[in-house]
Amino acid sequence: MKLCTVCGVVTSRAGSRCTTHARQSNRSRHNALYSTRAWQRLSARVLRAWRGEHGDWCPGYLRPAHRAIDLTVDHVVPLAAGGAPFEIANTSVLCRACNSSTGAATGAGVAHRGSDVPADRGRVYADHRLQLAAYAHVGFIARVGDPERHPLPAVTRFGIVHVTDGGTRLNEADVTERDWIAFRACLNLWDWQKNGGKAA
Repeated sequence: MKLCTVCGVVTSRAGSRCTTHARQSNRSRHNALYSTRAWQRLSARVLRAWRGEHGDWCPGYLRPAHRAIDLTVDHVVPLAAGGAPFEIANTSVLCRACNSSTGAATGAGVAHRGSDVPADRGRVYADHRLQLAAYAHVGFIARVGDPERHPLPAVTRFGIVHVTDGGTRLNEADVTERDWIAFRACLNLWDWQKNGGKAA
């Protein structure tokens, strides 16, 4: 037990700050990233790609898609929650007003997929790799009710085909063992929720 060096409250946390002030310190450190040259280059690249496909259009966050010229780039999974700072798959485009309203919410890219201009249009999000990881671990295919099983070859490369009115694009995906572990964790969580939080 020790005292927080900011407010003097007794804390058992590792480090010198209580939970509240540790969070504030982390937030300040993460916010500094947005002024780095590396982030500014990545942000400009993401905005160029977005405007090239959608123009000045915000997909909306908890509101319908709308026209906007003040587009910004932020992280789908916030840095404070462990989001990758320079991974394009962890970026999301929103107007400044929508971006401000997301706060530290995770999964912003998922939140506005139902709008007229989905945030994932033309891009591959990290959660897409989970489905590919599941496919890679399928041993065979079969028809329902048919005992015959057709073995599948080992999967060595992954990709997601994106089809739009403007054409078709193949996005290569780097699927790892960690994605397979994450998929199984999601599956277990879904099963747990389906059973009302009880063991299956």
